[in-house]
Amino acid sequence: MEKRNSRQAPGCSKASLEKVLVFRGQPDATLDPVGYGANMAQTHAWEEGNSHIIEVTNRPLKYDYERDSEGRKLKDINGNYIQKPGTKPMEKGVDVLCALAAYRSAQRADIDLVIVASIDSDLIPALHAIQDSRGAKVETVCWGDKRYGPYGELSTEAGHPSIWITRLDREDFEATVDRTTYLF
Repeated sequence: MEKRNSRQAPGCSKASLEKVLVFRGQPDATLDPVGYGANMAQTHAWEEGNSHIIEVTNRPLKYDYERDSEGRKLKDINGNYIQKPGTKPMEKGVDVLCALAAYRSAQRADIDLVIVASIDSDLIPALHAIQDSRGAKVETVCWGDKRYGPYGELSTEAGHPSIWITRLDREDFEATVDRTTYLF
């Protein structure tokens, strides 16, 4: 918030942080019990004592499984599905959850600014919908260097105003890294 507020033009109102909604992938407890445990421990740590501010929504990661000649997932001797070697689980639907939450938040009368922490271009239609709805103002924040994209504005489609981006640098990133080891 400090970085965002410091970059506002004189006379513009400053924002205050009221709520953080986190959407992320959750490892499968059977395929990755250590990752699952770490994910759950981190979720608990983030929300514990901060539930009035931080709300974490975990969505199961999607895995690519070995299949038989008829396309059915193969199981190991314990009855668990076999993940394809060399593949990594992927987040699916997290961007949709983020888009829905941003839109719903922007429609609330008690919210005048929604800041989305992402540069996922799949979210641009949702950001446009927020602009078109005449709900809360929408902005984005992301890690990155101005050399990798427009500094200060998110390029949008014709007919929609640009969306303000607060770009955070390496120093900002380092200051916010959760260095806790959640593996046990």
